[in-house]
Amino acid sequence: MPKIEQEEASLAAKQLKLSVKEFLRVAIIWLARGIKNESIIRLSKSPRIPKDEVAMQWSRDNRGNPISEAVKILKDARDDAKALSDYIFEKKQDEGFREYESNRSKPSDLKQIEEEELIEEIVANESWEKSFLEDNPDASDMEFLIRCKMREYQCDYEDAKMFVEGEIEDMEQLAKLTSKERLDFLKQRDLYESPRARAEKERKLALQMKHKADEDAWRAELDAREKTWVGYVNARRLDKQMINRPDPFPHLPNPLPEDYPMPDDWNQEHLGYLEKDTYPPTYKG
Repeated sequence: MPKIEQEEASLAAKQLKLSVKEFLRVAIIWLARGIKNESIIRLSKSPRIPKDEVAMQWSRDNRGNPISEAVKILKDARDDAKALSDYIFEKKQDEGFREYESNRSKPSDLKQIEEEELIEEIVANESWEKSFLEDNPDASDMEFLIRCKMREYQCDYEDAKMFVEGEIEDMEQLAKLTSKERLDFLKQRDLYESPRARAEKERKLALQMKHKADEDAWRAELDAREKTWVGYVNARRLDKQMINRPDPFPHLPNPLPEDYPMPDDWNQEHLGYLEKDTYPPTYKG
């Protein structure tokens, strides 16, 4: 170490009430940690060697040598983590594809209705949660989760408590597992559903079937109704209103009475259902 740097180190050590050796030891530890967490990325007159270059040099120096146990453990952990990540990604991709295929065959008006129902449900849940927390400021996290389950599943307190405790237990078990154990657990869970998961899936399937039956009945009733030019005008106006566009029929009264006389030059192909008949029944659960 140059003399000027020795003097600076001695002065700094004296100010910190440390010996020079202790000061240098602390400085080296601080420097090593800074380089490791990349808070230090540049040193004077010390070019930085890229990590890839260091790794390639290590690989060349150790080519042909048996893998150490420490390196083998790291490689196995890396491979297990990648396998777990790939499995989760493939599951999400598969679920997304199935949802896309299901939505692709739905009429655009039905998809819009479902999106609106989802937004309404989210808003209603947020409002309920806010009200509950305001009315029960001393409620524990467990109590809050139980009440949420009671509202979601429409079940009693004991069943909701069982659901919450089961989910917490599953999360705690997952947190303790290695990547390989977690992958095996997820695969096993996907093959054999828990009674709780099976009951929830059956509940959702029953709701979907009920929703579809109600919608089919509504469409059959709607198809039997007579289309009118007033219904067409109201539907077009509603479409434009939802996207903040001007009234497509400014020369007609708004709202348009059902008995308003149809203009002589009206296109007979422009007919639609009355606005009150254009919404399917909503069903939530």
